[in-house]
Amino acid sequence: MNIQELLYRIGTSVQNAHAAIEEHTASHFFEHYFEPAQTEKSTDSFAPKMIKIELPSCNGIEGKTVCAPLAALVPQTSLHMDSVKVKLNLKVLDESNDCFEVSASDTDAAAENSPAGELEITYKCIGSPEGMARINTQLNSML
Repeated sequence: MNIQELLYRIGTSVQNAHAAIEEHTASHFFEHYFEPAQTEKSTDSFAPKMIKIELPSCNGIEGKTVCAPLAALVPQTSLHMDSVKVKLNLKVLDESNDCFEVSASDTDAAAENSPAGELEITYKCIGSPEGMARINTQLNSML
C-alpha cells in the first residue's frame, strides 16, 4: 500500500470516529435537556426543558418560585477524544519515484535486508464546539 494512502485511510478512520462521538454528544444534549417547541414554522425547533424551584422564606425574605433551564443546572460531560496514537511496524516494499510502498508487518517477519521501521502518528483533537458553549452560556444567564 502506498504510504500516502495508508495515512489518508488512518486519518479518515480517526475523523469518522470523532464525528460519531460528536454526533452522540449533540444527540444526548438535545434529547435530555430540550424538547420540541411549538412554532408556526415547519422547521425543527427546540426549547430548553425548564424546572420550577421553590425557594423557601429565609431570614425575612419571602420565598419565591424560580424557573431554571435543566441544562444550566447539571454539568455537561461527554466522551471526548483528546488524541489518538497509531503505532505501526512497516516494511518498505518499494521506494521508487519518491513514493513509498509499504506493508504493515511484524518486525520479526521482516527480511533482514529489507528496510523496516516503526511509524507513529498522533492525532490531536480540538476543543468543544463553540455553539454548545454559547447555548450553555445563554442558558446560564437565564438563572
